[in-house]
Amino acid sequence: MMNNSLAELRRCPHCGSHARIWKKHIQTDSRPLLRTYKYEYYVMCNRCKAQVGPYSSQRTARKSWNRRVSDDIHSK
Repeated sequence: MMNNSLAELRRCPHCGSHARIWKKHIQTDSRPLLRTYKYEYYVMCNRCKAQVGPYSSQRTARKSWNRRVSDDIHSK
């Protein structure tokens, strides 16, 4: 359920703690022979529980978490 990609995530912008990527299975069809799943990805702070998501990929969730307003201001 969890992916240990701490090195790829910035610290929480609210409390400064570490965050983790969470992967959630979503069942999209409940019929026995057609049972299919998709995944949703979230990033959540270990301490204050701030989070972003759901996203359809780990990459998108990571990019969203790592984005900061100050980055946008300094890049202009």
